[in-house]
Formats: sequence, structure tokens, C-alpha cells
Amino acid sequence: MFLITNLSLSTIKQVKKVAILEADNLEIKSIKERLETILNSVAEGIVTFGSNGEILSVNRAAEELFKCKEKDMLGTQLTKYIRFPEVEYQLEKTNSIDYFDFLKNHHDREKEAIGIDSQGREFPIEAKIRLTNLDGVPCLTALVSDITEKKAFIEKLTYMAQRDPLTGLYNRKHFIDELERLVERTKRSQRPSGAVLYIDLDRFKFVNDTFGHSAGDKLLKEVADLLRERTRKGDMLARFSSGLASRFGGDEFTILLYDCDEEGAKSAARSFHQRIMDYVFSYNGKQINIGCSIGIALITPDCKNSEDVLSRADFACHLAKQAGRNTVKIFNLESKDQMDHVKIDINWSNRIKTALKKEAFLLAIQPIVHVKSKEIYAHEVLLRMKDERGHIIMPGGFIPAAERFGLMKDIDIWVIKNAIKLLVDSEAKKKINRLSINLSAQAINDEGLLKVIEETIQGFLISPETLVFEITETTVFSDLAAIKRFLHGLKKLGCLTALDDFGARFSSFSYLKELPIDLVKIDGPIVRDIGFDSLDRAVVKAINDVAHVLGKKTVAKFVEDELCLRLLEETGVDYIQGFITGAPILLNEFTTKPPS
Repeated sequence: MFLITNLSLSTIKQVKKVAILEADNLEIKSIKERLETILNSVAEGIVTFGSNGEILSVNRAAEELFKCKEKDMLGTQLTKYIRFPEVEYQLEKTNSIDYFDFLKNHHDREKEAIGIDSQGREFPIEAKIRLTNLDGVPCLTALVSDITEKKAFIEKLTYMAQRDPLTGLYNRKHFIDELERLVERTKRSQRPSGAVLYIDLDRFKFVNDTFGHSAGDKLLKEVADLLRERTRKGDMLARFSSGLASRFGGDEFTILLYDCDEEGAKSAARSFHQRIMDYVFSYNGKQINIGCSIGIALITPDCKNSEDVLSRADFACHLAKQAGRNTVKIFNLESKDQMDHVKIDINWSNRIKTALKKEAFLLAIQPIVHVKSKEIYAHEVLLRMKDERGHIIMPGGFIPAAERFGLMKDIDIWVIKNAIKLLVDSEAKKKINRLSINLSAQAINDEGLLKVIEETIQGFLISPETLVFEITETTVFSDLAAIKRFLHGLKKLGCLTALDDFGARFSSFSYLKELPIDLVKIDGPIVRDIGFDSLDRAVVKAINDVAHVLGKKTVAKFVEDELCLRLLEETGVDYIQGFITGAPILLNEFTTKPPS
């Protein structure tokens, strides 16, 4: 009885032990199943690998990522599915440590890597390496995720940050950043390292103003394609839509030439120049030669920074424009001296632009009087500028700078619009019946000016014959064919025309017959001295006689005394202008004075 009981107790203990072990196994199994469930529910791929680089385990996300079953991945080398270019590069340099040890020493870091699926397709991944233990053996676990979309998004953002949205070329900021890096490298090496080409389209403004912004955008994109075709693979082409130097606008392109000397830069510039010379812009059935001016600046150790280089290239381009446009100039020591002197002009350029925006220009008028009747035929419109303190600046102070920086057309348009307003102003209308307006060569050479004049006349509903447009004899010699077309356009509108400063050159008479003009204004210095200079009297008489034979009226300028007036009357000149008939007077003073 006792033995049976004793055996029963022993058995009971064994049964209990077995039961506990089975319970523990069930719990372990349950934990393992829960762990596998968790691992398989994780979005990131999890790959564990040993010191020999063999894969020890993968989760379901890793199977999907690499398009391969776990059983086929286990035991294979990690590098079959994941490559770390950065690690491989470092190992090639050190050659003293293996793949596993390098990753182990740099664990707990995110690394960009290349994933390779079972079909051999490569794709970008991000891997986070963790050091773990498996059954007491050290191993590494990589949490990996596909970053194809993320990388594409970042690349798109980078592209947008670096590129001009219209042309797809690099933008100003990225170009300057790269130029700054190259300038610093040049200063360190103390050797020239390249050059910058600054390209300005000569007729972009005409296209933009005449045909609209859509035409201007089309032109910029086409030119960008032309330049892109000619740019070396390693060089950088950019479009500047806003600026750091003095005159950046929307039609300027820059090219950064690496490892290029002076001859190479000149050769490249000539190549780009010829390409644009050969290009003809077509829009709505019209074809226009654009042309360009190119400035070259070498990147040398004396360059202070990127702004210095760009200023040099910009100034060289300015010299190209000054030389007649459509040419190439390089910045050199002589240019540097000129640049120092032209800084004053640049300041004037900015002041002129500000004056145009803030209506700081003023109009003055001077009467043109009939010699015999003494009646006022017209008033010549003259321009003045008001400075920051309200002082009056005469044209000699700002016109030369305006001509050098291509601002005369903007000034002329301002004068035209504000002068024509006078003809409908109730107070001015009582005293002014006709206005004579001077036009610059820059404005006349822009085909859009005729359209501006026509639209302004129509907008104010004035009679075209109340306007006389004056051009100088010097302007005629710049481009006779273009001047003739422009003058015929004015005559077609119904406006009157005048040739100013006639007699300043000795080859003038032949042009009188060709030009459709109504008035010949005799050059002032010749008129002023006829009282004591017989040669000047003879020249005035000859001009007057020829003009009358051709059916044109004459105006003598700079008439300042009674003797001069009497001799002009004897000569048969039709009209006079000068201090004897009235000095120029500002409009606000003129319109407030009572009629004489």
C-alpha cells in the first residue's frame, strides 16, 4: 500500500514536470508566432545576416521587396540583394577590413544602398544597420525600404531649385553657387581655371514688346535649345531672369567654361555668336534676325568672387553693345580702367530707371515761330530730369548715360505719351496747337515704336498732323533704309516729320531728296554765327534754297539776336527757334502763366 502511494507521488512529480515543460514550449511557440507576426506586419524589410555575409532570416516585407521567397534567400550572400557603394568605396581605399566588420563598426546609421531583386532589377533603398545576437552569435540586421519615389521627389525638388522653369537651363542661383566654387578653387591654385560668357539677345525686347510675352517665351526657349546644342558636356549653361550685376534681365544667358584659356573662350564665344547670327526667329508668319552681344570674362586668381567675375562679363557685354551690338568683347586691363570710369554711368542708369518709374522727368517747351508773321507754328518738346532733392538736371547730365545703357527708347516713349497728353489738356490746349518731339536713334531702330505712337494717337483721339517728329542728321547716317521706312510709317499715320541739326555734315544734301520729311532744321552752330561769318551765311542759304526746291520748309535754330533774325528773313528761312523768340520753359510754369 505504501509502495503504490510512493510510486504515485513520483509519477505525479514527473507528470507535473512534463506539463510545465510543455507549457513553457507552448508559451515559447506562442511568443515566436507573435514575434513572426509582428515582423511580417512591419512595412520595412528586415534582413539578418552573419559575419560571413550569409543571410540568416528575412521577413515577408523583404520577400516582397526583393521578389524572392525566404527559403531561396537564406544562406545566400547579402551582396546578392543589397549593395553598399559607399562601403565598397571605403573598402577599396582601406583594403584592411571586410564587409561585415565595416558595417559592424558603422552600425546604427542610415545608409543609401542599392537593392537588387530576383530579376536583377536595381532600385534605390535606405538601410538602417543594427548590431544584434542570434543564439549568442553576433550578427547584423538591416531594416530596408524602397526609396524610389522619395528619391524621385527629392530629385524633382532639386531640379526645380536649380533650374529656370521656362527653358530648363540652370538658374541664376545655382550658376552663381558653382561659379563661386570655381573662383575659390582658382584662388587656391593661383592658376586661371575657366571663363564666363555673358550673352545678351539684341532684339529680344523688340519681339517681347511687339508680339507679346508668348512670343518672347518662344524665342527664349528656342535660343536655349540652340545654346544647349553648342555647349560642351562638362560646361554649365544658365538663364538669368533676375540679377546680381547691373543689368540682368530675362534675355541674358551665361555659360561657365571649365578648364578654358583665353583663346578657347574667344573661340567658344565666336561659335555661339555665329549660331545665333544664323538663327531666324519666326512668329505669326514674320521672320526676325535676333543677333546677340557676348561678353567674356576669364576666371583668374585676382577675381574677388563670383559677383566680380559676372560684373566683368556683364561689362564686356556692355562694351560689345556699345560697339554696335552683335559682336564679342573680352574683359581685359583696358576694360578694367573703363569699368572704373563707367561706374558713374551705371549709377546714372539706375537713377534714370527710377526716374521713369517715379515720373521724375519734366517736360519743357520752346516755340518755333514763323519769321514773317511771328505766329507760333509749334512748340518743341524738351526734357528735364528732377533729382532726389528736386533740382533740375539738364539733358547733358543724363542723356549720354541713357544712350550707353540702351534706355533712350524708354525715355522717348515716356516723352511721347506725356507730350501727347498736353494736346488734350484743357489749359495747355489754349496755348499749344502743335508739338515737335525729338526721337533717338535707339528708339527709331526699334520697330515697336511706330506701334506705340499709333496707339497713343488713337488713345487720346488727337489729329496726327498736330505732331512733328524730329530725327537728327546723324541718326540718318546710322541706317538710311530703316530711317526711311520709319519716316514713311509716320507719314502714313498723318504725322509731320523734321530733320534736325541739318548741315552738321557735308554729305547731307543727297539725303534730302530721299527722305520723306516736311521740315529741315538747320544746325544751330551754323545759324548762330551768320552775322559775322560769311561761310556760315552761304551754307544757310544753300540749305534753305535746296530745301525749298524739294518742297520742304526750313527752321533756323539758335537765333539769339536781331542781326541774325534780319539775315535769316533776307535769306528766306521759314521759321526760327531760339532765345530771341523765347527760352525753353517748364510746362507747369507755362500752363499757369496768363496768355501773352
